[in-house]
Amino acid sequence: MTFGDFSALYVKDMEHRLKPSTAASRKWLIDLKVTPFFKKIPLNEIKPIHVRQRQNSLTSYRDESGKPYSQTYLKCINNQLTAIFNYAVKYYGYSHLYPNKQVEAARQLDGIMP
Repeated sequence: MTFGDFSALYVKDMEHRLKPSTAASRKWLIDLKVTPFFKKIPLNEIKPIHVRQRQNSLTSYRDESGKPYSQTYLKCINNQLTAIFNYAVKYYGYSHLYPNKQVEAARQLDGIMP
């Protein structure tokens, strides 16, 4: 199963557990900032280097006026990716992901997350 397919399952399940406005904002963030990078990668093939590459692309982003994403915004994006990985491990048995180890290692290496 690709990450894109799995993230759609995650969003659908979360819609039943969250307030509509919260679900909509999370879906927007996942669809815009998380899924495009990982969309075609099979879930069982995602490695820490993929997470790091995505974080590098986000930290190097600059808008028209040269401003980067805020640390808070980067953390929100990363939190959604972590939530999807945790969901995959807990409910679908993708224990090989070890999401906390992957994401925490990438955070420490990047120095972008506390």
